[in-house]
Amino acid sequence: MHGLLLAVQRAAAADAATGAPTRAVDWAMGVGIGALALAGLVVWAGGGHQAGFATLNGLGTALPAAFWQGVTLLGDGAAAACVLLLVARRHPQWLWAAVIATVVATLYSRGLKALLDVPRPPAVLPEGTYALIGPAHRRSSFPSGHTLTAFLVAGLLAGYRPRWALPALALAALAGLSRVAVGVHWPLDVLGGAAGGLLAAWVGMHVARRRPWGTRPVPHLVLVAVATTGPLVLLFDDGGYPAGDWLRLPLAITALAAAAAGYLVPLARRRAPGGA
Repeated sequence: MHGLLLAVQRAAAADAATGAPTRAVDWAMGVGIGALALAGLVVWAGGGHQAGFATLNGLGTALPAAFWQGVTLLGDGAAAACVLLLVARRHPQWLWAAVIATVVATLYSRGLKALLDVPRPPAVLPEGTYALIGPAHRRSSFPSGHTLTAFLVAGLLAGYRPRWALPALALAALAGLSRVAVGVHWPLDVLGGAAGGLLAAWVGMHVARRRPWGTRPVPHLVLVAVATTGPLVLLFDDGGYPAGDWLRLPLAITALAAAAAGYLVPLARRRAPGGA
C-alpha cells in the first residue's frame, strides 16, 4: 500500500509542476464559451428554441440508429467516469478537477432545468413527424445534460493536454449532436450544454490547482473507488439504448481493466511472497 500511495503522490506532484491550465488554455476556453453563447443567441433569434431541429434530426437518419445509440452514451455520467479512470492513475489532478467540475456542472444544469423547464421534442412534436431513437423524454430540455458531461470531460482533456483538444472536442460535439439525432433535445440545448461543460471544466482545473486536497493519496483512492462505480453501472445499464453495446461494453471493460492495472495489481504484487 505504501508504494501505491507514494506513486500517487509523485504523479500528483508531476501534475502540479506543469502549471496547467496555461493562459493560452484560458483564452481558448473563453473564446469557445463565448462562441457557443453567441451561436445560441443566433439560433434563438433565427427561430426560437426549436430552430434547426428538423434539419439536424433529419440528417441524423443518414446513419444507423445503432451508431447514435452508442455515441449518445458518451455523454452519460458513467461513461465519463470510465474515461477518467483511464487517466486517473497517472494524473490524479485530472480526476480531482473532474469532481469539482461535476459540482459546478450539476448546479448549472439542474438550476437551469428547474428554472426554465423547457419541453423536449417528444412533448411538443406529433409522433411520427421526426426520428425518435430510445426513450421519449419530455421535460427539462435545456441544457442538454449529456452534452454538458461530454464537454466537461473534453474540456479537461483539452485543457491538460492541448494536443488532445481536437479529437476530444470532436467526440464531445458528436455526443451533443446525437441528442438531436435521437430526438430528445433541441439544438439550442446542445449549445447550452456545451458552453456549460467547458465552463465547468475551466473552473474545475483552476480550483484543483489552487486547492489540491483531492490529489492527496488517500482522498485520491477514495475518489477512484467512487469512480469505479461508473463502469460497473455501464456494464449492466444501457440507458435505454441497447444497440449502443458496441461502444458501451468495450468502454466499461477497458476502464475496469485500467483501474485494476493501476491500483489493484500493484497492491497484489506488494502482498505476494517475495514482493518488494
